Amino acid sequence: MKYVRQATLGDLSEISAIFEDAKKVLSNDGSSQWQNGSPSIENFKKDIEDGCCYVLIVDEEVAGMASLIEGPDKNYQRIDSGEWKNRSDDYIAIHRVAISSKYQGLHLNDTFFACLLTVIETKGFKHVRIDTHPKNQRLQHIADKFGFEYRGIIHIEDETVDSERKAYELELG
Repeated sequence: MKYVRQATLGDLSEISAIFEDAKKVLSNDGSSQWQNGSPSIENFKKDIEDGCCYVLIVDEEVAGMASLIEGPDKNYQRIDSGEWKNRSDDYIAIHRVAISSKYQGLHLNDTFFACLLTVIETKGFKHVRIDTHPKNQRLQHIADKFGFEYRGIIHIEDETVDSERKAYELELG
């Protein structure tokens, strides 16, 4: 069985392991994303406490994680080489998405994103944003597959090295 639920503090060790796996994958792809101490386990703990961290459960195991952060996001205030279709702060951003290496190759991102978009719609949001490092081809593929439109380049304020991210936006029906 596969489903999505809000994460609990009891999931933190699995979330941490998935995050460490994802950091290695990104590094092997030549991406600096997640390599400089951000996000930290404290970010995940805060997301859980704030009720915005979700986990993908596969056969009773935590297989993936993501945070659904309601706007405004300071990193989305300025966008270069494009513009947001929805210029209001009424959106949710999908952040910190990762699937456990144990489940790589099983196309669970399809299930995970479909469930996350359902959660977002039930929360009453019609606009969704996501961003990723230019070398993160996996997330770019998922964004394209789910109908996100490339909107331009943003810069992550707290990144001192390689802050550029490709930004995408989706309007739910």
